[in-house]
Amino acid sequence: MGKVACVGALLVRNEATPDRYLARVLANVKQFCDEIVVLDDASTDDTVAVCKTAGATVHEREGGGGWWGGASPGEAPARAALWQYAVAAAGVDGWVYVADADHELLGIAPRDFRRLLTASEVDAWACPLMDCWHDDQHHRVDGWWQAWRLPRAWLARAYDAPQWSQRGIHAGHLPDRAWRVGLMPPSAFIRHLGYVTEQHRVDKRKKYLQIAVP
Repeated sequence: MGKVACVGALLVRNEATPDRYLARVLANVKQFCDEIVVLDDASTDDTVAVCKTAGATVHEREGGGGWWGGASPGEAPARAALWQYAVAAAGVDGWVYVADADHELLGIAPRDFRRLLTASEVDAWACPLMDCWHDDQHHRVDGWWQAWRLPRAWLARAYDAPQWSQRGIHAGHLPDRAWRVGLMPPSAFIRHLGYVTEQHRVDKRKKYLQIAVP
């Protein structure tokens, strides 16, 4: 049996500014995946150039203009389009690792990651997410910051699965289906950098309020 393909998948918009993390995230994904597929949502900065420099295949989202706006409102249509591009690239028996432009997968060696792709009893792999705060070495554990307690699936078989949550935000990284989920090694986790700086937290809060109160 030949090597099983694994495709990294990222949805991006305006991630090339110096205070963002796109280049290091692409380098992280490249450790684990054979190819990276990117869906760009009408970026106005150098995001596309950064992705192409890293060797990623970049697709432009039709009607783009913001994951929660544009011609197709809500996050789900963009997630579904990204998934289909990644599935096509992964091919039969392939896998898709879905990351965000502020995510890094840590605590697992590439060779151990590749072993997950040989699974026969599970078709998705989960690990917890740590919401970093102030720097990339600390994460929040209080109040609503409980993602680290609930492992979520980020790596899954490349099934053609058209059903997606229709939530406007937080629609999930994988399609809706009865995934057979296994747990990655206990040391593995997603480092989420999106809340590290105060400005990013303020900007995200503003965006959520705009969505909640049109």
